Amino acid sequence: MQKNTAWRVSECGWGSHNLLVVIATTNASIPNVFDTVLEKLRMKKTTVQLLDDLDGTVIENGSGATVSFTFEGDSYEIDLSAGNLAEFRSAIKPYVNVSRRVGYVPAKPRGASSAGSDRAELQAIRAWAAANGTHVSDRGRISGTVREAYAKAHA
Repeated sequence: MQKNTAWRVSECGWGSHNLLVVIATTNASIPNVFDTVLEKLRMKKTTVQLLDDLDGTVIENGSGATVSFTFEGDSYEIDLSAGNLAEFRSAIKPYVNVSRRVGYVPAKPRGASSAGSDRAELQAIRAWAAANGTHVSDRGRISGTVREAYAKAHA
């Protein structure tokens, strides 16, 4: 080997395989080519395709759709190509035409109660409950039964 020989060693992953690449060169342009080759070996392209859930065909951009629907209290989603989407729409059209639209009903928030939980109202409910012989703790949640009784008494 010549005195000015450059050694380049690199390890690349390719799928589940590892590749050890060793290049010995005296040409200054080879390391740049080497870096380009290694970069191409490291590059990965991921393609996501939307498939029709009925027949498995690829749904191209702009054709087909993801359809969300609810039936007997359960929510569903299905990806359909343009042809199957047209069939789905025509199949449910007689039922949709005679149905009542309910609209979107968001889920109730979890955590703190959203039904009248400001301090003044809670103090008033506690005072009313104590005056009417119902024991309610000084802190914490007030039961729905006590709230309903308070609401009926003040309606």
